[in-house]
Amino acid sequence: MTHRRTTWIAVALVCLFPFAADAKAQASNDGRLTLKGFSVIPPGGKGWQRVIYKPSSKFPIGYAKFVVKDRTNPHTAAVQVEVSFDRRLRYYDETVLFDGLRKNLIRVTNSDPGMTVHSLETELVTYKANRCMRFIMVVNSSRGFTIHVRGYKCPHPFIPPQILEISYSQRSRSGAWNADLDGEAQVFLDGVEFTPTVMGPYVGELLRNFIQLLRQRRNSVAANLVEGDMNRYDRFLKRKDMAGAFGVDFTDHLKGYANMLEEHGRPGHVTEVRLIAKTFQTNQTGNLRLHNKSTGRPR
Repeated sequence: MTHRRTTWIAVALVCLFPFAADAKAQASNDGRLTLKGFSVIPPGGKGWQRVIYKPSSKFPIGYAKFVVKDRTNPHTAAVQVEVSFDRRLRYYDETVLFDGLRKNLIRVTNSDPGMTVHSLETELVTYKANRCMRFIMVVNSSRGFTIHVRGYKCPHPFIPPQILEISYSQRSRSGAWNADLDGEAQVFLDGVEFTPTVMGPYVGELLRNFIQLLRQRRNSVAANLVEGDMNRYDRFLKRKDMAGAFGVDFTDHLKGYANMLEEHGRPGHVTEVRLIAKTFQTNQTGNLRLHNKSTGRPR
């Protein structure tokens, strides 16, 4: 990530750009902001400012605060969510998941100009009912700053390829850590919630592969059935009929694709597709429940 001078000093692992904040974030009465696939509560305490990002930024949301407001020796704190993608990490055993999340964290951090991971401690934990990697990381900046980062790296439970990094960091030249802000930042870390969303592009890709395989096996009836459900789903979305869209269940189609892959001797893909089927079923059920709750329709 590129650090730039703005009206105030750039903060830990956060880029400040002179662009409008994410207009798609919707705030509830309790201050919770809902974005695509997750929602957050702003950190507690006074002095935290919403960070303004480029629309194309990998940071959908973030807040920053001065610990020491000094132009030559600033000490700043930040909480944020960072998004990256790795479709492989959601569907394997915990050893592979843990190793993949660790590599993803190092790769994403080192890819930012002037940033180098100095030390990293990690452990696999349960966070928000999901298996995630908790980490404590020290990053050296080419500008002479030391950045301490604490947080979680999680595969999104409803959007399989998406990896969310939820973090709290402090940045200073001395490498100091101000524990007085820990409680304020914890409000943000505890307030992140994963939310269901519409069918992701990867699920659509799998279903199209299934249709192709069915046609290759001359099972046009089943292929037309899957294709018809996908078209029906798209029509509901175009009409913004979310109850109708959430009512289209592709779980059995995905399970059928997994069974067909098993017949073809592809066990790795079988495990992946079956896990996606389970995740999709949870996603659709959650979507329908939330939609009915918000509209007052019977559940």
